[in-house]
Amino acid sequence: MTREDIDRLLILQKKTRNFLGKILVLYGAISKEDMEEELRQFNETVGRKEKAHKKGKEEKTDVHNCSG
Repeated sequence: MTREDIDRLLILQKKTRNFLGKILVLYGAISKEDMEEELRQFNETVGRKEKAHKKGKEEKTDVHNCSG
């Protein structure tokens, strides 16, 4: 599995989580505030992973561009 595959799955999971959260709120299983907090925490986690991945790509690019 490539990093791009993982990124696509994370995006899909994010969209699915948003959709499922809205359904749970509609059915009264959770409050809107609880859903928003869970989504905020999830988005922060995904954002950190995406930043770490991008940083890793930049470091690899820098190494390849070095002359010496």
